[in-house]
Amino acid sequence: MRKIARAVISMGLVFALSGCSWQVPQTITVKSNAEYNFALGTFEKELGNDLDISKMIGDIENEQIKIFDYFPGKKDKNVQHFMVEVEVLDLDILAQLPQLKTVMNLLPEGASVDLTDPAIAPFTTLPVVLDDKTYIDFNPATMLKSMKDALNYDIAGKVEFKSVPMYIYCEAIEGLEVATNVNMYYTDKSEPPVKRTSVPDFPILTGSLVNTPRPDYRTDPESKAVITDLNSVPCLGGKKELIDIINTDDASIQADDQLCIEYSITGITGTITKPAADEGLHIKMYAVIDIPVEFTTTEKIDMNLDEITGSGSSSSSSSSSSSKSDKDEFSKYLDAVDSITIRYAAYQLPVFSKTGMNLGIDLVGDGSMEYVPIAVVDKTPNAKKTEKKLGVESIKKMKQLSSLSPKFNLIIAKGTTISLPREKGVEMDLELSLKTDGPIKVK
Repeated sequence: MRKIARAVISMGLVFALSGCSWQVPQTITVKSNAEYNFALGTFEKELGNDLDISKMIGDIENEQIKIFDYFPGKKDKNVQHFMVEVEVLDLDILAQLPQLKTVMNLLPEGASVDLTDPAIAPFTTLPVVLDDKTYIDFNPATMLKSMKDALNYDIAGKVEFKSVPMYIYCEAIEGLEVATNVNMYYTDKSEPPVKRTSVPDFPILTGSLVNTPRPDYRTDPESKAVITDLNSVPCLGGKKELIDIINTDDASIQADDQLCIEYSITGITGTITKPAADEGLHIKMYAVIDIPVEFTTTEKIDMNLDEITGSGSSSSSSSSSSSKSDKDEFSKYLDAVDSITIRYAAYQLPVFSKTGMNLGIDLVGDGSMEYVPIAVVDKTPNAKKTEKKLGVESIKKMKQLSSLSPKFNLIIAKGTTISLPREKGVEMDLELSLKTDGPIKVK
C-alpha cells in the first residue's frame, strides 16, 4: 500500500507541474569564487641564422684578414664575441737592405752583431720609409644594421660598444727591434680610398716591434669557436681599447666606410746572430681585434616582442579572443573579476642583461603599459613562472572593453649593459589568471 501511495503522489506532482505555465529561465547565473587561467601564447623565434658571423661582420675574409667565432675561456655564454685577425705586416728585412746581407755573409759562424755599432749602422739605414695599409671592410654600422634586420628594431644611436680590445703580436727573431708607427682610421671605398678626416687617427703602436708571438688558437671541438683567452697571453705594448674610434658619431662616418690600419717602419736596431740572419730577417705583425657584442644603452629601448618574433598581436591572443564565442566566454568571466595576474617565464630573450630590463604589459591594446622586471631563467619541467598582479585601472579597462588585445614589449632602461648571447633567440610563455568573486552568467 505504501509503494502504491508513493507512486500516486509522484504522478500527481508530475501532472501538477505540467499543468502550470513552467518555463526554462532565459539566463542563469552562478556565484563564483574561483580562478580561471587563459594561455596568452608563446613568443618564440630562433635568431642564430640571422645573427651569425657573416651577417654581423660581413664577408671581409681574404689573405690578410680572418674572422673567428670567439668564446674566450668558455666563461660567459651571455656575451657573443667575434675575433678579427689582421696580418698588418710581412716583411723580409734583408731584402730591403742588401748591403747588410753582404756584411752578415762575411761574418764567421756563430758571430753576432750589434746593429747600432757605428761600423754596421750605415748598412742598416733604410733607403726609404717602408709603409703600407690594410683595409678592413667593417665599421660598427655593419653590426648594428644586422641586429636591426634580425630584431626588427633599430638600436643605432641608442647604444655604445662597452669595450673593443685589440692585441698586437709580432713574430721576429730574438734580438731584432724595428721602429714602427701604426695607426688606425676610417676611409671610404673609392680608388684609392680617402681618409675620413672627421674622425682623428687612433694610434695603435709607437715604438719597436720585438718578438711577441701570436698565440696558437685553441678551439672548442663542438662549436669550433676559438677559446684561447687573449687576456692571458702576452702582447706587444699591452691591450689597446678601440671604443674611442668605434663609438664614433654617426655623422662622422658613412655606412659603407671601412677601417684602415697603416704602418710605417723608420729604423732597425738590436743584436742579431749570423745563424738567425742566415734564416732570413723576416718580421710579421698581427692586429687581433676582439669584438664583444656588448653595449651600454644611451637612451631607453622599447622593443615589441610581436615584431621581433613575427607573431603579430592576433597569435599571442588567439587563445582568448580568436572568435566571437571565445570573446563571449572571456567576457562573462570579466564581469566577476576580482583580480588579474600575469604569469610569465623567459627562457630566451633577444638580448641579455643582469639588470635594467622590464616587460611592458598592455592587455587591452590602448598603449598604456604596466611594467614588471624580467630576466632569463633555465627551461625545466618545473620552471616557476613569475607572477604580477595587475592594477585596478587595467581591470577597469578590460571590463569596459570586454576584450583582450595584449601587447608585450621588452623595455631596457638608459645606462643598462646589454649583450647578444651566444644562443640567440626568443622564447617566452605567458598566462593570464582571472580570480572571480561574484555572479557569472552561464546562460
